[in-house]
Amino acid sequence: MAFIYPLLEDIRAELSTKIATISNAPFARVIALQKSQAYKTSSLYDVEVDKWTNNDRRHGKEPYRPIPGDIFLITDAKPESMSDLQRLGGAMSFGYNTKVSGDGEGSTRTGTLLTVKVSEELDMKDRPQKLISVVFLINITTNNRIWNAMHSCGYSKIIKEVICANSVVRHSIHDIQVQAKCDLCPQERNEILAEDSNLKPNLNESQLEAVVSSICNIKCNHRSCMELIWGPPGTGKTRTVSMLLFSVLRLKFRTLTCAPTNVAITEVASRVLKLVKESYQTQFPNYASFCCLGDILLFGNVDQIAFNVEEIHLDYRVKMLVECFGPVTGWKHCFTSMIEFLNGVVSQYQMFCRNQLMYEEQKIAEFEASKLQSKSFLEFVRDCYRTAASALKRCVSLLCTHLPKRIILEHNFQRMVSLLALLDSFETLLFRDRLTSEELKDVFTNQWVVETPAHVLPEKSTLAYIRSECLRVLTTLFRSLDGLNLPSVTNKSSIVEFCFQAASSIFCTASSSYKLRSIAMEPIRLLVIDEAAQLKDCESIVPLQLPRIKHAILIGDECQLPAMISSTVSDEAGFGRSLFERLSLLGHSKHLLSMQYRMHPSVSCFPNAKFYQNRITDAPLVKNKSYETRYLSGPMYGPFSFINISGGKEVRDDGNSLKNFVEIAVVLKLLQLLYKGKISIGVISPYSAQVSAIQHKLGQKYENHGSFRVKVGTVDGFQGVEEDIIIISTVLYSDNFRKSFSRLKSVETKNLCLLLLSKISSGWRPKSNVGISSESSSNILRKFKVGELYIVCSVDIVKESWFIQALKVWDILPLQDIPKLVKRLDNIFRMYTEDYLSRCAVKLHGGNLEVPMRWAPSSHIVQYKSLSNSGNVEPIDDGAVDGKSYVENSK
Repeated sequence: MAFIYPLLEDIRAELSTKIATISNAPFARVIALQKSQAYKTSSLYDVEVDKWTNNDRRHGKEPYRPIPGDIFLITDAKPESMSDLQRLGGAMSFGYNTKVSGDGEGSTRTGTLLTVKVSEELDMKDRPQKLISVVFLINITTNNRIWNAMHSCGYSKIIKEVICANSVVRHSIHDIQVQAKCDLCPQERNEILAEDSNLKPNLNESQLEAVVSSICNIKCNHRSCMELIWGPPGTGKTRTVSMLLFSVLRLKFRTLTCAPTNVAITEVASRVLKLVKESYQTQFPNYASFCCLGDILLFGNVDQIAFNVEEIHLDYRVKMLVECFGPVTGWKHCFTSMIEFLNGVVSQYQMFCRNQLMYEEQKIAEFEASKLQSKSFLEFVRDCYRTAASALKRCVSLLCTHLPKRIILEHNFQRMVSLLALLDSFETLLFRDRLTSEELKDVFTNQWVVETPAHVLPEKSTLAYIRSECLRVLTTLFRSLDGLNLPSVTNKSSIVEFCFQAASSIFCTASSSYKLRSIAMEPIRLLVIDEAAQLKDCESIVPLQLPRIKHAILIGDECQLPAMISSTVSDEAGFGRSLFERLSLLGHSKHLLSMQYRMHPSVSCFPNAKFYQNRITDAPLVKNKSYETRYLSGPMYGPFSFINISGGKEVRDDGNSLKNFVEIAVVLKLLQLLYKGKISIGVISPYSAQVSAIQHKLGQKYENHGSFRVKVGTVDGFQGVEEDIIIISTVLYSDNFRKSFSRLKSVETKNLCLLLLSKISSGWRPKSNVGISSESSSNILRKFKVGELYIVCSVDIVKESWFIQALKVWDILPLQDIPKLVKRLDNIFRMYTEDYLSRCAVKLHGGNLEVPMRWAPSSHIVQYKSLSNSGNVEPIDDGAVDGKSYVENSK
């Protein structure tokens, strides 16, 4: 219950932000407005609106469509600013959208009909004459579900046993906290590896340990457990999760897999789908598209085509099963048609001939002498077979694809595979050139008794044998399927419920899992939450409160992006903390995936040292020299490069976000230089205005280029995404001195600063002590007084024709702010080698002036310590350009 007030505050903050930028909000004009007749309450209104308009015309912005859970502002006029809202005063009301209708295919309604619950009863007097607007603000569906989950009666067993702080039992083994094991369940590691031979070849040691340990624990029936899998970037987290889910699918455990977003859950579902298809392709190499997917179900608002998950999506599955169970297109009709064809095609042909003769006689009687072309028995059989076989094959394929084996049963599945093979063989023989109508009529007329295998019979006998086998398999399958009590197509909702009851592995967002409460089905045994560190603790309660969940597995990395929080107050109260992070802080055991396959060692060494205590190793793949591909020529371009944009300046857009036009120009230039090969590029910015501006400038320039792909998005949009090259546009320019100097109001102070810098550059130094003591600077920091302010500098070394000392100006600021700057600079100076710091500290005097020290170009001056355990360091003279290498620019 501690989440209630932070949740309310976060909703308030998000609503406040949207109201502040209301000029960009989607809005629509009201066509008709009346009290709802369907509900006996005065606060519900039927509101018909015209086409929605979105003033925010940023490139790539999806057009708004209303959905239940939307919060609207209903006003007499479209507000353009906060002052408009104050002017409108009482002539407005908040509305909560409960239902949307009249916006789909086949609708005759000109607008969209909304059923809206209002905060203040609307004054209906003279309303028809007024131009009323509905403005969209936010959607609170997820927040509603969190609220309801928090107010549910009692907690589930897994919450009581595992999540409560006093239930986490810890034992210190080699400084690793581990959760207590069940004494009644023996560890079955070898048995699990023996049961699933795909695990060991496809996973490294840390991944294998995480999967096997998780499966061992979830097999326990005596106690609930919660496993944590810690997956830093590039360590194969998604692969590990998909292999785990694939193994659990084989164990027939009912599993719910959740993630914070539709993109994240669809990515996991697509990986599992791929594994399932690959396993069936191994079993049935002649039928590559023939695989049983009824055990897997994905539901929610996802891009089915982009992720190639259409076959497992609920909407598509319901559509296919409606076709399979329908009276005209259904499996009974298809089976009956083929049986009637194989048994009675001769009589069907005779009837066809009689009908054709009667038609010809009628035409002659009507003085239309044209004679119809007669069709031979062979042609008639081939045409009828094409029609019946095509429908039957499609129906069998749909049944096998969208019904799980536990419903259609293994022997029926094998019979369907045999039936398809028989139909293919029959078709091959039926369409051979040397087959005649007389031979074919003999096949269908005589009662053949064939006991000899088909491959040793003559052609006509083989055809008769396959016909006999088809009839036998069809009749047996028909009786067996008819006894399964498959749902009726007349009730679509029953097919939806059937899909949930049939699936043993369900995928959806954590918020959408709330819908499972109202579906009558077998209880979920295992909950898996991917990207768990991005999911708010309170949002995890939604799937965890589902009845009778026994075990849970959380996969994530608390060092990566947390959940998005609108309110600073709620954020400071820890509202954005995830369940994954909370359990980590409580000392719950975690399975660390310890080998990364994505980053070059020069890139991975910093996050490894900073966030993961050097516990992540680089895979042999990324250590290989061929992995360091130089896409751009020039010594400054290495595994990573920092480009100083000195002339840029950030500006705000209408939505109060930031963009930097100089950085946009640099990004476009880099893309132009990179446009030469098979490369995928991700352009990231923390500001939506910058993303939109880059997308607008790019337009469709790089679209439809299969070998060259560019994706532009915000940081959270790239979570878990891999690209060959990442370009980060930070927008904010980091020249603190320039910023501080531009903010100086006194022209006299500005002139004094410039004069002092001119004197310092000529070698003059004040007699007073200008040094600043710090932990790591080793006397290379200096401060120079300008009125009430101080210019803070440090001694650096750059490479020109020689290595030479230079003075770097960091900022101009009051004395009380210097310690904060020094603390930040210490983090940089700690990366310097002792030799480099000692050279920076050397002073050379020429008379009364301090002159820069020089070293020969052959000197081996190393600036940075190694951040990894490899012992390697980066020398200044490695790839220097304009006095700076790609490593030096990292400052």
